[in-house]
Amino acid sequence: MACSKLTTVIQNLTNHVLILSVGSPRSSVKLADLQIGGEYKIKVDINWTYQEFMLKAGEDVQTVVINSDDCVDFERIVVSNIDGRLEVQGIPRKQSDDSGNALSTRWYIGLIRWPKLVWGCWMQ
Repeated sequence: MACSKLTTVIQNLTNHVLILSVGSPRSSVKLADLQIGGEYKIKVDINWTYQEFMLKAGEDVQTVVINSDDCVDFERIVVSNIDGRLEVQGIPRKQSDDSGNALSTRWYIGLIRWPKLVWGCWMQ
């Protein structure tokens, strides 16, 4: 069975310490403090229920919401400060090798062909 857990790196490029929490706007749990220039790795399972991660720089600063779907789509999420606002940029994950030369693809094709060779022995 393939691994269904993914890691997404949240990177703080602002000039504030960011507070990372998980939950909903009404009820959340603090996960970490992202120091200036720091990173935090979030591990999510693609089979988990939808979750929201909030990033806040202070009481008077806007909150940025990143959800579990973003964590599946992006391998790195960069938070920066542009014109006094928090801005988020996602860096997409690399796609898997879908060419016929990939080991997993060759194994799968071999598995599909194998029963055809054996069926002849059963049909006699």
